[in-house]
Amino acid sequence: LAVVLCLPQEQVQTSLAELLAQQEVSPADLLVELHNIDPEAVHSPLERLGEPRLRLRKILEATSSCFADRDTFTHTVFAAVIQRLVDQSPLPLQFMRTAIQAVRHFPQLTEFIIEILRTLVTKEIWKDESQWKGFVKCCEFLGEVSIPVLLQLPLAVFKVLWTGEALESRDTEGTMSLKAKISEFAKNGNISKEYMDIISL
Repeated sequence: LAVVLCLPQEQVQTSLAELLAQQEVSPADLLVELHNIDPEAVHSPLERLGEPRLRLRKILEATSSCFADRDTFTHTVFAAVIQRLVDQSPLPLQFMRTAIQAVRHFPQLTEFIIEILRTLVTKEIWKDESQWKGFVKCCEFLGEVSIPVLLQLPLAVFKVLWTGEALESRDTEGTMSLKAKISEFAKNGNISKEYMDIISL
């Protein structure tokens, strides 16, 4: 698969389609393999693409192209892939990026992604800076429905998140930030005193 990624982008898409047409690999297995390619691996065919940053970009392009083929890469395929990847340790570099893209393309995956976020809280996702940023971005994209997940964070982690700037971005409609939505949520008395004390800071 790494050899395929070294081809020009249009040839990459054609080659991946051929692999699937020949049933040499399933759509889910292909996506899992794409996520598990290490852009920093030595003695990899991807070395010809240059530095790891450029190799990662090529991997991301290939993954993103899969979202365009909804007949093959359906919401059930992406759900199966994300469910498999969430059990990996460490998580693949593009895991949270794919989770966000999946729920953006397939809104019916919202409840599923919320459960994935809950799983990530149990795995202490905040200890992985890169994945943590993606986790927060995913919560911001999901909006109000992600608030109960954020309230499962340890108090110390929630406090750092609350007092920082991570929750300040406006939502997709450009109206309220997730921080403002949490404040509104708190007014309904659905938050414990410990979290209220932080929100009141």
